[in-house]
This record gives sequence, structure tokens and C-alpha cells, in this order.
Amino acid sequence: MSTEDKGPTLETAPVIIDESFVDTELIEPERMEFGSSANITRVEARHALIEYVGQFCCYGKSAAKELMILKVVPSNAMHYTLETFCEGRFTTRGEIPHRGGAVDGAVNGRSPDPWSIRVNASEEFVDEAKALRIPHTSEIKICSDCRGTRTQPCYTCSGSGHERCDSCGGSGQNVTEDSDGNRMTRNCSNCGGKGECRCGYCNGSGTRQCSDCEGYGKVEVFDQLNIRYKNHIADYVLEGANLPSVLVRSVEGVEIFSQTDRKVWPITQFPVAEINQHSVELVNRARKEHSMERQLQQKQSLCAVPVTRIDYEFRGFTSSFWVYGLQRKVYAPDYPQQKCCGCNIL
Repeated sequence: MSTEDKGPTLETAPVIIDESFVDTELIEPERMEFGSSANITRVEARHALIEYVGQFCCYGKSAAKELMILKVVPSNAMHYTLETFCEGRFTTRGEIPHRGGAVDGAVNGRSPDPWSIRVNASEEFVDEAKALRIPHTSEIKICSDCRGTRTQPCYTCSGSGHERCDSCGGSGQNVTEDSDGNRMTRNCSNCGGKGECRCGYCNGSGTRQCSDCEGYGKVEVFDQLNIRYKNHIADYVLEGANLPSVLVRSVEGVEIFSQTDRKVWPITQFPVAEINQHSVELVNRARKEHSMERQLQQKQSLCAVPVTRIDYEFRGFTSSFWVYGLQRKVYAPDYPQQKCCGCNIL
């Protein structure tokens, strides 16, 4: 399969033995320090609700302004995130047109092991793909697509050199009317009555330049090193205010702990046991699930996402809405005025 014009420009990888990666034993860190998050007032909660209602043309605004706030219950949802940045490698056979000159073949030495070639990610914790030509693996071969002829049959005319005439539709005749309205049949002026014209793509030759070898007749084949950098993300949300976890994941919180290392030690000293438990589970799971890749870096963070439940009463109707995240987004599934002018908000 040709790789020309189908991906990044291939360069020959430098042969540098990577001795920087050492799978050291994990050492338990010193005591972990955690920060805290803030609360929200009744005035701020009402203001957030009014802004939320204003986003919908069919939401009545009077309820947001007039409802009676019965109770404000502040809390913090905990969002733990573990990112495991890994590198995977595999080889395929690459092919590019051979435009002349010598190639780096086996005569120049033994090809290096794929993992002995040092290649760095452009940015950590970002998915990326790279492709490199492995040194000393190139050889020149006759193009298998054109068999060295440098050309292929034209796909527009199927090698005939002619196309159906667009003017007469292939009939060779055009029907016209004279000044008296009488129908007259004449030879098509475009194709001269033949019903076909010279192919505009191949100029009537019936052939085109081979796309695999670009008309050189030969290709350079080589072992290609394919590198995939993948940032595996796992997380856990601990939330006790009946707010859907997907909403907690969608907003920002206050980062109360963060750690980046080759291999992180699970959180074990947080006051909430569930966080410690799931941190241990996710870190251990990452070691097993990504064992076929080389782990480059790990990053774990714990964010306190402000979540405030506001209980309210409006004209005898009692319910709750939530203000969450540093953006102070609102979740109000039971808002009492969700329609006007006969239309409903789903």
C-alpha cells in the first residue's frame, strides 16, 4: 500500500538507544495536602436561576423572581481524574515512489529494534500519531500497480480514450425546430454524429500516469514504524446532592490536589474513604489495561465542584434546583414555568 500523499512526510528515524525510561519501583509520597471550595448565597443562587431561565424564550421568568427560597444546602461533588499517557508501537510495510538514487538498505547495517528508536511526543497527555521510516530496511521494487509500465488505464474512459458526448447523450443526433415549428434531426455538432468525444482526462490516450509510482515505474518499500500516543482517561464522581454525574463532569471545580509523575501513587489520605478507594482501583486498573503500551506519564487530580441544592416554593408548588460548578450552571428539571404561548419545553 502506498503511503505517498496519504499521511505525514516520512523521515528516517535516528538510531538512538533510549535508556532514559527506567521502570522504577513506586515510592509512597509524603503526606498529601488538600484544599477546599466555597459556598453560594441565596442572592447568588436566585441570580443564577434568572440567568438560566433567560436562555429559554418559552420559560416564564416570574417564577425565578418570585419563588420563595426555603433552604440552601451547599456541598461539594468530588471529581477524581486519572490520566495515563502511553506510547504504543507497531510496524507496517511502507511504500513511496522511487525517484532515483540510492536507498538505505540492509547493506548499510542491521535495522534497529522498534523500541530502540528514540521518538518524543510533541505534547504530553495529547493523542498523537507518528510514522517513521526504519533505517536500513529500504529496497527498490517494480511498481506492482502498473508493473513497471508507468501508466494505468484511464478510469474516466476505462482505457478507450473516448467518452459519451454530453451534448447529444451519445445518440450522435440533435433535435431542433425550424421557424415553422417543424422538428429537424441533425448530426451533433459537438461529436460530429459519432456519439462520443475524446476523453478530456487522458486526452484520448486511454492511459494515465500511475498514481502509486508517479510514473517512475519503481517504488521504494521499507519497514515503517508507527507510533501512537494515547492519553487514557478514567474518572470517578462522588456526589451526594442528586445531581447527575455527567453534569459534574461538564463543569470546572476547585483543584484541591494534583500530581504528575511517571507513575503516580494512588490517593490514600483524603478524608473521604470513597475517593481513596476509587483512586486505588483506577490506578491499579490502568497498570493492567495498558500493559501492552509503554507508560510515559501519569497525572491525577481531585477537584471539588461546588454543588448547591436550593429548595423553593412557588404558588403551592415545592421543588428544588441546583447551582453547580465554578461557572454556576443551573439544573432545574422541575422549573414551574416551562411553557408559554402553547409551546412546551422538553
